[in-house]
Formats: sequence, C-alpha cells, structure tokens
Amino acid sequence: MNYELFNPDHEIALAMNVKQFIPSRNVIQMKSDLAFLPALWAKKGDAIIVDNKAKAEQAYAALPLKHHTDVRFITMKDTALEIQANASINPWGWNMALREQFLQAGVPAELLPTEEKLRELRLLMGRTTAVQLSTRMQSVGRTVGIAEVCRHTYEVDKYLELYKNIVVKAPYSSSGRGVRFVNHIDDATSKWINNVIRQQEYITVERKYDKILDFAIELTAEADGSIKYEGLSVFSTNGGTYTGNILASEEEKMLMLTKYVSSKDIEKIICEVSRHLTDIIGKKYIGPLGVDMMIVTRHDEPGYHVHSSVEINLRRTMGHVALALSQRGEHGVMQTIIANGHFYLQLTNTENAK
Repeated sequence: MNYELFNPDHEIALAMNVKQFIPSRNVIQMKSDLAFLPALWAKKGDAIIVDNKAKAEQAYAALPLKHHTDVRFITMKDTALEIQANASINPWGWNMALREQFLQAGVPAELLPTEEKLRELRLLMGRTTAVQLSTRMQSVGRTVGIAEVCRHTYEVDKYLELYKNIVVKAPYSSSGRGVRFVNHIDDATSKWINNVIRQQEYITVERKYDKILDFAIELTAEADGSIKYEGLSVFSTNGGTYTGNILASEEEKMLMLTKYVSSKDIEKIICEVSRHLTDIIGKKYIGPLGVDMMIVTRHDEPGYHVHSSVEINLRRTMGHVALALSQRGEHGVMQTIIANGHFYLQLTNTENAK
C-alpha cells in the first residue's frame, strides 16, 4: 500500500529547515486546490493524503481523463489510524516540517525518515549536487553550463566581470523563485545575495545562455543505488515559473529535441547524467527525481548545445506527472493555471483539436 501526498511547500521547508512553519497564502492555496495530483500517478488502491476529501474527489473526477484510477482520498489523521508497518509514505518531497506533521497526526516515527536522514537529504537536495554534476559533464559533447559555489559577494562580482550576464541561484528554491538573472549588481541585488548567503550559507553562479527549449530527464533512484531512466519531459516556463508539459510519446518528444541536437547526443547525455548521479547520490536518496535541462545557443560557438544540469530536483516533478499521463494514453498539453485566486490543472487534448 502506498500513501501519496502533494506538498508544494517542500522547497520552502528545505530553505527554512525548521520543524514548524506557515507557508505563504499562495502555496497553501495551491496545496489545497491540487491535493488530488498524486492520483495521476498512483496505482489502484493507493491512498492520497489530503486535507479536504470531498474537494479532492470532486477535482479529480472533473478531469477529462481517459482513465481514472481507483484510489482513496484520506486525511493525515486517517493515515495514522490505518497505516501498517509495510506501507510506503511517498510525499512530493521529504523535509523536516513534513516529518513533524506526520508525527503530530499520530503516524509512528518508525515509518518516517529519521531527522539524521533528513539532514543528509537536505544537503543533497541543495544546488551543490547540480554543481557537482555540471563539473562532471564538461567532457560530454554538445553540453555547456558549469555552476560555481560562492560564499561571498565579491566572488559573484568576479563571475559577473568574466561572463557579463550570469544566473544567480539560491541553494533551495522552486519554480523560478530564488533565481535571478544579473548583468549588473545594484543595491537591491547585492542585498538579496547577501541575505541568501547569510540564511543558506552559499549561492551558485553560472553563465547565462540564450534558451531555445526547456526539457528534463525524469529518473528514479533505486534502493540498490542505481539510477533508472524513466523518460523525457518537454515543458514550458514563464519568468522561470513552470507553466505546462507536453503529453506525448517518447518518440514525439525526442523529435522535438532532435530539431536542434542529434538523438545520439541526447542519448549520450542521458547515459552520462545517470552514471554520474549514481556516483553522486549513491544510496543516500531513493525515489523519483528530475534533471532540468535546456537547449541553448552561445555567442562564441555556432550551433545548439545542451545545458545538462540547470536544476536537479530530488523529488517527484511535474515531468513525472506528465509521464504518468502519457503512459496512460493522454495526449496534448498539461498546464497549471490560476483563475480567481485558485489553481487548476488543465488538460488539453491536441489530437481532438486537429
């Protein structure tokens, strides 16, 4: 039996690193409106943990899916009453605050990650993992993008002077929050950089490239330490914020990429990323993860390149959701939209629109 949970406040909880906190009103609303989301990848009989069962059931039933999986919606208190020792609790992402929520609801501590394990995971979930991967990927053909860790503002100044246009990223951030594009450092940017370094110990810097296309490779870290490739994710962003995914076959998604880079190069990148992450992650993390990438151009070299380590998410991603839907026969576009202060998952079947 699997118990699934959507907790979009995960990265915020990682950054704060406390047992109790109150997310922003916007994040609370997203969690409430999209609580049903795990039903899109769950298996028959799995339980989806939500705050409002009736609301989640109604939202899930309203989705224009070819197939609705027979899942159960339960509260966290229900979970504490029924959960068995052999059950698996699978949130969107693990953090200290979520562990505390389960404990306060009455879920036995032995079914949850230990605090020591979560401290280890938090370090791994920071951007230093992407920095390690970017360094290792430099020898792979058609790849660009190397990130550097900075612990002082003057180090950021040095990279700005070198590259002229840089991307500065906080160690823990989500959907574009905590990422800034910088071509000069004014007082506000300097203050932000100093605050991030003070609160999160470091910041990462990399050269800015001209983006052509966002995509990702979706993976699973297995219990034996190996990394399993699950599929491609082709998605869109607006100002760094995720807006939607293509629902299509692997062949169709690969064709979108091979307009710019050969399938041989893409397959090599997938292979090398999986190999290096097997070494970097080992058995420290078990579960779904995604590596965000971009097809880019650069002014000093012709052709298209792949930025192979834009971001590493050691959690489930919207790319995993899109994969699950595509594998169940859905085709078109999956988008998250905001209307009248609420979040909605919109599925558009482009086949019917032709």
